[in-house]
Amino acid sequence: MNWINDFCENGNVNGRRRAEGILKIHAPCTPPCPRARAAANFLARQSSSDGSGVAGGDYPSDTTLACPETTVSS
Repeated sequence: MNWINDFCENGNVNGRRRAEGILKIHAPCTPPCPRARAAANFLARQSSSDGSGVAGGDYPSDTTLACPETTVSS
């Protein structure tokens, strides 16, 4: 498991702008950390309720994320 160690376990997301930032910061986490998954879910719920779509297009699937940086063992 490769996570960036930036509160990856924290699934709290409050607001669209914050969720978008979390996705950018946590995109390298493999597999996607709870924080990235929560942000993606938040944006998906927002886009389905307002019809606007996820900012910048669809969120990449779990298989497209990679992290060459910090390794965290479980």
